[in-house]
Amino acid sequence: MRDALPRALRLLALPTIALLVVAVFVSGRLEPAVRVYALVVCAVVVALAVAALRRVLPGAAESPRRRGRARARAEPPRSLAQLENESALAIGDALDLHFRLRPHLRLIATGLLEGRHGVVLDRDTEQARALLGAETWELLRDDRPVPDDRHAPGLTPGALERVVLSLERL
Repeated sequence: MRDALPRALRLLALPTIALLVVAVFVSGRLEPAVRVYALVVCAVVVALAVAALRRVLPGAAESPRRRGRARARAEPPRSLAQLENESALAIGDALDLHFRLRPHLRLIATGLLEGRHGVVLDRDTEQARALLGAETWELLRDDRPVPDDRHAPGLTPGALERVVLSLERL
């Protein structure tokens, strides 16, 4: 609060000089100049009052709209970025699909099946297969063999999308 007066004086220095120039050199325009000067003084007072309120109420200083924009600019969570990378690898390589992405998908499916349907993925195989669908079940079943060709293509993007959609339907 102590710096408010010097700050106000700095902000009003140029408008005050402009008002003095108008008063000395263009005296016929003094009335509109005084009105503009009064508006500038009011704007400076309002700006200083808002700054003081922001210091007193720091939580209210940021509007919900700005907080939303700040969240939108934030990086995605590390686990999401990791899952995106593993999905890309799983499309290109069968071994990455089996050992990187598949465990994540199994974990997701296990949680959804147990939480929403009371079905255990590896114990209630017929119910899990019916809920997941044949394509997703073949990918997530416990006894799925390791691919013979390590560098064979993994899932196609369309197949990955169908798997994700089947998990979302749970």
